[in-house]
Order: sequence, then C-alpha cells, then structure tokens
Amino acid sequence: MSQLTAAGISSHDASVEVRQIILETLGKTPTQLLLHSGNLSAADTRRIDARIARRATREPLAYILGERWFYGMRFMVTPDVLIPRPETELLVELALAHVQQCPSENPSILDLCTGSGCVGIAILANHPATTAVLTDLSPDAIAIAWQNAELNRVFERCQLIVGDLDSDIDPAETFDVLTANPPYIDPDDIETLAIEVRDWEPELALYAPDAGYALYPRIAALALTRLRPRGLLAVECGHTQAGAIADMFAAAGLTNIKIHSDLAGIPRVVTANQP
Repeated sequence: MSQLTAAGISSHDASVEVRQIILETLGKTPTQLLLHSGNLSAADTRRIDARIARRATREPLAYILGERWFYGMRFMVTPDVLIPRPETELLVELALAHVQQCPSENPSILDLCTGSGCVGIAILANHPATTAVLTDLSPDAIAIAWQNAELNRVFERCQLIVGDLDSDIDPAETFDVLTANPPYIDPDDIETLAIEVRDWEPELALYAPDAGYALYPRIAALALTRLRPRGLLAVECGHTQAGAIADMFAAAGLTNIKIHSDLAGIPRVVTANQP
C-alpha cells in the first residue's frame, strides 16, 4: 500500500485498490479470501506485486485488471477506450425509460461515440426487444465493443460500425433513441485532469475543439433526421456544459429539452425529443 500512497493515491483508495488487486489476481471473493489459509504462492505474489507497481505509475486500475463493472455488467477495457463511469449509467436509465414506453415492438437505438460499448450494450441487455447500432471513429474501440457485445450476449442484436458519427449508416435508417457520450473536455483544461485520465485514457475520446462543444451541434442536427417522431436524444456532458447544450438543442429545433443531474447532483445529461 505504501507504494500507492507514495505515488499520490489516498490511503483509503490505496487500501481498497490493493484489496481489489489481490481478489482479482487470486480469483477469489472477499469471503473466500477471508477463509483463505496459508501463504500465497511465489507466482501469485509476483503477479500481485507487478500489478501494484503498475498502479503506482498511476495507470488506472481498470486497465490493469482489464475490466470494469457498469450497470451491473462486466465490460472489457483497454487504453483504447474510456473507462466506463457510474455517472454515465444515467444515459442508460433515461434510454431504458423511453424504450419501455415506446410504441414500437422492437425499439432501435443509435449509440454514437460508443467506446467500450457500455451504454448501447447495457440498454440491449436490459430490454431484450431492442436492437442497436454502435458507432465510433476508432477501429480499436469498436474491436473492444465487439468483444463486450459477445461477452454480454447481445451481439446478435447490435451492429458495430467504424465511422464519424452516422457517416456509414444507411441514410434511410431511423431510430427511437439516440445516445452519445462524446468527447467534451476543452483541450485547454488538460492540466486540470487527474493523472489517470490525462496520461492514460485515449485523447480521441476525451477532447473536442470549441471548448469541448464541437460535436453537440452535429449530434443535434442528426437527431432531427435520424430519430423517429418523438424519439429521444440523450447526451452526456461536462459539469458546466448542460445549459449551453440545452440552448444548442433548442436552436436546432428539438423539443422537450431537459437537464438531468447524476447522483452527485451534477448536471450530467441533456435530453430532447424529435418534434
């Protein structure tokens, strides 16, 4: 643990993370670890020490372990994708609330900037009648999303596309829900970020021009053509951006615009409807 605290990780977080490293390395539950008797093997000790050493470089724990839980589901993650975060689960909740009331028997989802695929895949897993198209500009991200779709047994109901937003989707195809967690960090704010984010997570998924707002007007325009009547648009944003994005959506002609806060009370998701 001292390695991690020396690297600037709080003692509480260091304790929790060392325990998680031990559990994941040994493949044991907390109860099994408590009941474990005897010394660790030399091989297990080396593996644990190697992972702790990696964490001491401030490499995110999710990348070290190769996975992250999101919406009660396991997702594979690598440095090619953003690490799924609890606040992004709000996108899933809002999308599911809409599809559960959708008149279509087989609601369809378009998830832009999908990364690991966590949003689109979680929606599919929790509403078995849905289908989805997941897109990302990064081929490496789509490769991870593909594996996660298989891991969570929704692969047959989703299509994964490498492309710039909807660039490679049939122009005539429309959807009941459009979700997006686009890059929204202002490149000028890079030095304010945690080391784990700044030095390890993919820049393509983090930063956007125009103070982080670059993709939102494009997504609003897509919602007008890609969503079916009264379809839902739901996008994640930074903690100071929701009001400006709501104004963009109104200017684009979208209706019923709402700002939703995450569990920490931070304005996190903006929704709107196709007129």
